[in-house]
Amino acid sequence: MSEKLLLKMFSIVAFVLFISACNDVNKPADINKNRRHNDLLSEFSNKIKSQEDKLSGIIEARCMKINTGNSINYYQVSADIYKVFATNNKINVGKVKISDFDINTPDTSNTYFYDFPSAATNIPKFGSLGRFSIEGNESLGIPAFDTLLYVPSELVINNAFTDDQLSRNKALTLKWNKENNKNLDCHLFLAYHAKNDTSITWYKKIPDTGNFTIGKEILQRFPPGAEIDFFLSRGNGFVLKKNNKKFLLFGYSFCWLLLKMI
Repeated sequence: MSEKLLLKMFSIVAFVLFISACNDVNKPADINKNRRHNDLLSEFSNKIKSQEDKLSGIIEARCMKINTGNSINYYQVSADIYKVFATNNKINVGKVKISDFDINTPDTSNTYFYDFPSAATNIPKFGSLGRFSIEGNESLGIPAFDTLLYVPSELVINNAFTDDQLSRNKALTLKWNKENNKNLDCHLFLAYHAKNDTSITWYKKIPDTGNFTIGKEILQRFPPGAEIDFFLSRGNGFVLKKNNKKFLLFGYSFCWLLLKMI
């Protein structure tokens, strides 16, 4: 698969590859909502995994905001390096740096081989260039690398949704804090999953201008009373190539709201 197609696919899922329940100190208290969020994202993760057999690893930094722009953020960094991509055959590559956040050793008990330490008091760097590096494992053909990536600033939705409700009968002008002079994209995704396994979804890549209007004809696709998952994300990333190996590096921030259609 071409690098161009790979980057297109990972942008379509709004930079939310392989998100699982976090271990960090800022994890939100509402575990049921967190689990619902992760189950939803897993649908896309599984589709992507089957397409990325040419990669040797994924390294990411992310910031998540749950329910409103005023909610407590929680952060995660992770890295998985493989002999065979998307298998359990993961490789120890020594010390890892993810957007200036250091992880000295892997932890085989985590979903991710390298993950955000539960006792961490600092956070990865957002809104600036962050350093991404691994020490590598020469005996297994994994090279060391050290590079920089601009990790976008933390995204905040500025709309106020009274009682977490969204009207189907009028357009919504979504507002958020834009990144100046970075020419980034945002990704907007709405999803509804009914008890009878019927799904209604809508996705659009939009410019990071700080506002976007969702027409009522889009909102009226979702039935009255439906609880929809509402995602907005902003990210940046690239595929690093070294010694015939490819590593997907990216950083992103997203907001997730659970809204009731009225």
